[in-house]
Amino acid sequence: MRLLLNKIKGKTVLLWFADHKPDDVLPTEVQKDPWFITREMVEEMRPLATDVIEVVPSPSTCALGTEGMVFGQMEAPVAKHLLGPSAHQQAAAAVIECVRGLL
Repeated sequence: MRLLLNKIKGKTVLLWFADHKPDDVLPTEVQKDPWFITREMVEEMRPLATDVIEVVPSPSTCALGTEGMVFGQMEAPVAKHLLGPSAHQQAAAAVIECVRGLL
């Protein structure tokens, strides 16, 4: 990530998008995406990026689960572990707000 951020000439934005904060310590058996990424790692990259956005959808948003998501029956077991469309809309809104500020 450091190499990539140093190679990009323009403005860069890092996005943390998960159902937990980067400083939340999760037991190894409960690790969730992004796996093994810590607050320390995010802060190490912060000076290399123009901005860092952290999106942790609210519990009520996460509770909506796969509502509005399109997937096949065979994909259902995996889909139920992903952040759903409402959470992605929240992340998109945060990215839009950040990018508007950079233009």
